[in-house]
Amino acid sequence: MSIFFGIILLFLSGWLILKKLGVSIQPIEMLAYSLLTGIGLQSFWMLLCDVFNIQFSQPLLSVFNLGLVVILADFDAVKKFNYEQWLKTTVEKIKEQFLRPDLGSMLLLATLAGLFYLIAVKGMYWPTSEHDAIGTFDKLGIWFALEGRIHVSLYDVGLQGAGGIYPPLFPSAIAYCYLYGGNNPKILSLLFYIATLVIFFFALRRYTTLFGVSFFTLILGWSPEFYSHAALLLSNIPAAAYITGASLSLFIWWKEKEQSYFTLSCIMIALSLWLRQDLIPFAAAGGLVVLWFAIQNKEWKKVFVYAAAVLIPFITWSLYVKFSLHLSAAERFGAGSVITAAKLKLVSAYLWAYLGLGQQGGSPPGYFLYGVAFLLPIVLVFANYKHLTKDWLMIPVYAFVSLVLYTLVFLLIDENLQGATLQSLMESSFKRGLFCFMPIVLFYAAASSFSVKMFGMLESYRTNSEATRDVLG
Repeated sequence: MSIFFGIILLFLSGWLILKKLGVSIQPIEMLAYSLLTGIGLQSFWMLLCDVFNIQFSQPLLSVFNLGLVVILADFDAVKKFNYEQWLKTTVEKIKEQFLRPDLGSMLLLATLAGLFYLIAVKGMYWPTSEHDAIGTFDKLGIWFALEGRIHVSLYDVGLQGAGGIYPPLFPSAIAYCYLYGGNNPKILSLLFYIATLVIFFFALRRYTTLFGVSFFTLILGWSPEFYSHAALLLSNIPAAAYITGASLSLFIWWKEKEQSYFTLSCIMIALSLWLRQDLIPFAAAGGLVVLWFAIQNKEWKKVFVYAAAVLIPFITWSLYVKFSLHLSAAERFGAGSVITAAKLKLVSAYLWAYLGLGQQGGSPPGYFLYGVAFLLPIVLVFANYKHLTKDWLMIPVYAFVSLVLYTLVFLLIDENLQGATLQSLMESSFKRGLFCFMPIVLFYAAASSFSVKMFGMLESYRTNSEATRDVLG
């Protein structure tokens, strides 16, 4: 039962922080963002304890979280809260979101629920066995929990693993799970997976029909590599969750000027960099979008706010790595950090293979399994050619800048210092990093004028057909 109490604390603390910052969105959507915020908060508590040389534990983290709840909660408002009216309003919103659900939407959502059940059973049944989890994330999480600090003894003897240079959010989350009695921390992967789908679903539901959003959410959730990682204890699914929240909320803010989504984007991009610093290409692309908005609307304050959200976690961890862990965040870049024609040719071949249009390396055919997730958006973008400069223009700019910078990071990695060839990195780290791009390109394709019109026509046909059947008895 302790682990359930810990998970409730994650949601509650995250929810109250977002509310205090003025975020007002739909309740289920709010739960997903609250979870991601609450998980990030725990690593902050742990770092704070580490800096002041205090050993953190389950009781101490509970005191911190419950203390925060007491400070942020408005108990007078709780007493005066009209629960009956809230329930009525919530039901009306749910009806609005799922108005007259058709058999097709129900089938797609039921399929997605069945897939989640299957991957949850697999994830919770099998013990952690992935190389990077055993060598870094799970190992660090166990040591964080045992020693009650972030600078654990593994760093002193060089046994932190290849991912030990990453910021502490993910191993801190694993440590949190162990501290609260969780036997299998892969429950975190499942929570990150479902949070990604919920954020994607409700962001897209603003612009298309229930059948349309169900269709594209199923494509995202069923993408083989992405789906399989929901049962693994690696940081790629968490990265996708935070980047999905950071990017889609940024796009909604651009489109609708809702301050809540700008706040969410800043929080999510900050936490993504507190998870992995190699996600900086998405932060740079987001900064470009915010700057573009500021130039058009003369709102320069948002540029500084977004820049602070990016720089504070990035600089904080860089300083901690240098002065506490005595490591270098740039240790993978050296004399071999040069871009050559051979590297460019290799990367281009793999990008072509990821589209499902080619084969590269010694992997068997179909190994990359990204075809539909990327090819369908490309087809819909071409079908929407008349509106390319009108529909969500910032999204292809964001995606292109992110992809170029993300690819550049791998091109500049020194293979000798990394201890791995570029080919092996393309088949592992780079490939999994594409999880972050799937929600972006699928959202762009689904929210395009052509796609919205197409699903709108299907909805009109469905409702008109039902009306005709009702009239005919």
